[in-house]
Amino acid sequence: LSNYREVFNKPQAPFGLFFLNSFLVSIVATAITLLTSVSSGYVFSKFRFPLSNVLFATVLATMMMPIQVYVIPLFLTVKNLRLINSIPGMIFPWIIMSTGIFFLRQNIDQIPDELLDAARIDGCSEYAILSRVIFPLSKSAIVAIAIISFNAVWNEFFWPLVVAQDTSVYTVNLGLTYFQRQYTIQYGVNMAAAFLSAC
Repeated sequence: LSNYREVFNKPQAPFGLFFLNSFLVSIVATAITLLTSVSSGYVFSKFRFPLSNVLFATVLATMMMPIQVYVIPLFLTVKNLRLINSIPGMIFPWIIMSTGIFFLRQNIDQIPDELLDAARIDGCSEYAILSRVIFPLSKSAIVAIAIISFNAVWNEFFWPLVVAQDTSVYTVNLGLTYFQRQYTIQYGVNMAAAFLSAC
């Protein structure tokens, strides 16, 4: 148990703060991802507009690109927004999740158009339809995307490594590197910290 105590007793590596940062980034990113995925899925599923199929194909194409492909323009965008070394900067790449848009679009396709027409006849706006009809009927898909999104953000290492420059905004995955030095590795403490981060 001394390894677990040492994980939280390193002054240069405040592991409790790393956990807090990871939870904050993961929860906020997941909430934003759900909002953008449901609204985009609804638009792609139930509205017809010029180039809608082309835009949806573009969304699908981004599913196949890892973050390393577009990290330079992403970094320059975050830098111009002055979000380097900040929690919003870590959240920024996760505001849109192409997998979530695709998954929810396929789910919303199964909702009958007659339900939406009935809501419009009753005087519902599109926002009301989204919150009172689409959200309740897509709960299972929303929960699935929430789990996938939270897990992806929590396990992300590359983007926080690029953006974070100070330990005050480090996530758990970056914090694990504190237990590996140039010539030595504290295996016991490293394994305890890895176990805590995986729980």
